[in-house]
Amino acid sequence: MERGYKSLFFPLGCLNFGCLLSLFVSLFLVGVLGVPWLANALLLFFFLLLVSPLLVFAILRWWVNKNVIEGHCPSCDYRFFAFKSSTFSCPNCGESLLLEGDKFVRQTPPGTVEVEAVEVSVEDSSS
Repeated sequence: MERGYKSLFFPLGCLNFGCLLSLFVSLFLVGVLGVPWLANALLLFFFLLLVSPLLVFAILRWWVNKNVIEGHCPSCDYRFFAFKSSTFSCPNCGESLLLEGDKFVRQTPPGTVEVEAVEVSVEDSSS
């Protein structure tokens, strides 16, 4: 059974501290010895390789904040998230919902009247 540190291997070599350090030292020497355009191109490539995941994460986070809405189902009061431009239903009760402003409303066919049931207590009036 193999024990110890396992490095990540790629087709062009390994990615660990020793490989990266030797790569940067060799790039520095290539730049000093007279091939600065090659050193600049490789440094730019590695800079973009390090910065691009951060840029993608920031753009994805901005897109999610712009296109995802959080709300409560008007039927069962279940809290969930939905995309602004999609049709959806409540994951808890299955009610078909629409988005009006920043709130979820029930999707009703035309001509349907929304009523709210109110419980009325009947008192026994024996006189």
